[in-house]
Amino acid sequence: MRAVIALVLAALLAPAAAWGVGPGHAWFCLFPGQCGAGEGDCDHDWQCRGGLVCGRRSCAAMHPGDARFARADCCRERTADEEMRDIVGQVVPRLGAALAAPAGVFDAVLKDVEREFSARVKDVFKALAPQRWARDFENLVRAESVEEVQAAVHEARAAGKVLRTVGSQHAPPKVGFGTDHGRPTLHLKLEGALRRVEVLGYSADDEHLYVRAGAGVVLGVEPIDPASTPETSLFQIVDRLGYAFPMTGGITHQTVGGMLMSGTAGGSTKHAFQDGLLSIELVDGTGAARVLHAGTDDFDAAQVSAGLYGVLTHATFKLGKRFYAKGVHRTIPAAESVAADAQKFRASMEENDGMLMLWWPQAGVERVLERWMNYGPVAEAEREPQTHTLATDWDNYLAAAIMWTIDTMATADVPLLKELANRLITVATPFESGTFNDIWWRTLPPDDSVLVDSVLRVQLAEIWCDIEDTAALHAAVAELLAEDADAHAPLGIEIYPAPPSTAWLSPGYGRATARVNLLWWELQKGDVTQFFDVWWSKLLPMFPTARLHLGKHLPPVGKKYGGTAAGPEWFAQAYPKFPAWLAKRAEYDPDQVFVTDYWRAQFGIPAQ
Repeated sequence: MRAVIALVLAALLAPAAAWGVGPGHAWFCLFPGQCGAGEGDCDHDWQCRGGLVCGRRSCAAMHPGDARFARADCCRERTADEEMRDIVGQVVPRLGAALAAPAGVFDAVLKDVEREFSARVKDVFKALAPQRWARDFENLVRAESVEEVQAAVHEARAAGKVLRTVGSQHAPPKVGFGTDHGRPTLHLKLEGALRRVEVLGYSADDEHLYVRAGAGVVLGVEPIDPASTPETSLFQIVDRLGYAFPMTGGITHQTVGGMLMSGTAGGSTKHAFQDGLLSIELVDGTGAARVLHAGTDDFDAAQVSAGLYGVLTHATFKLGKRFYAKGVHRTIPAAESVAADAQKFRASMEENDGMLMLWWPQAGVERVLERWMNYGPVAEAEREPQTHTLATDWDNYLAAAIMWTIDTMATADVPLLKELANRLITVATPFESGTFNDIWWRTLPPDDSVLVDSVLRVQLAEIWCDIEDTAALHAAVAELLAEDADAHAPLGIEIYPAPPSTAWLSPGYGRATARVNLLWWELQKGDVTQFFDVWWSKLLPMFPTARLHLGKHLPPVGKKYGGTAAGPEWFAQAYPKFPAWLAKRAEYDPDQVFVTDYWRAQFGIPAQ
């Protein structure tokens, strides 16, 4: 009898190959850690080994009793989502228990969590959030000189192809790429001389530097581009020579071409990256190389043109001396912040060299991060480096884990979980205050250490309103945040200023602006366009001359906001020079070499 029992047990526990199913399948998992990947039938995760989980009806196996195939529960690898749930289930209770302890205890627990879980968290988010857009494109053309750009334009024109330039890919793919009526697309990558910085000379009094930068030069350091280093950074090259750009964007991962073509601006009414821009050089749709000088209509038309006038190859700047930016950043109750007073908010935008506000309006959170700064002389002895909550890679991954948890709770239809989600936001954004005083390229961009190209990848939309409408905008934002929970996001709502611009299609054309920047983490549950539309539907009808950032998401063409449809009708209403911009664009690109379906719809460019 013992021999019979042994044979039966051996049969039950044998790999399913013994039953003709193939390697790796057993019919029963009876003991802890017995079954490997693809083996079953299991009932519990503990029956699987090596961190595997028991999947439901996840494989087919042959029943030993009657030799029939059936769906079985087999051990399998965790999905990234399941792995994240497991990590959060272990980490959150430990951090929660440490919250009430002295700061040193919490910090020690946080270090333990980092040592134990950092590798797992990074692996999960590398699977969930691969690096920003593909680096390899079909029909990729590399150009190292103006002549090679001209050759690419001639090729595209002769073959009836679309030509689009590959930058740092910080904008949504539809902004930079795409086809047109099925036409194939050439993707142009600027390399060689088009990623170099040339020093042209100095002013007689040595107060100004003249530089010519290739359009493919990265402003700072692009973390996912191996060719981008501190030695190739435009800002750091200029700083080492003793000079500075007057303003940057929130990050410096962009290329010169992307920064200019999208009309990107930093948070200031006084200073812009484009201050001191003397000329731009581009290759138009006929293959002709053009130099456009500041103060001319062609310069103002092409400077912000989403790549639809031509391939930008160079930009020449006149720059002043390097400087320090000294300021304050603090997270305080919303009731004590500039968010509570429209007059103070406008004064803060106009009086400081730089300013921004990040607002979390959720119930029980209700706090604001304020940051403002002013320029002063270089003073190494007084240097006080800027600190950021997300200063290290691990900080970014931990923030992603917290946001993943917040979003999972907030989107569940359980009031208690929503409340817990808001409590987690308060943990991630504690009330605190700090100061900084450091060199310009380290302090002007507040978020350079944030991994926005990978784990904290965000989608963005910006609404720019006349600064004279600040009080009405402030009231409208507060009203929307109070009445519609769908307007909230874990990353908060950013509000900051921008200076006037002479570029015809810049959202800041002819006026200083107050702008609302909407941030959507790509791993959030829900629909990104629906989230943005909550804001477009509220603000655009109230502010019919509001303008939109071309390098970020735009409203769906044809949808009406108030009495005006998004797309060409809105651009004609909000941008005084839009008709002239369209007419001049046709001169620069008569065969529509640079036009995609997306931009054709947004601007109403007639098909040929």
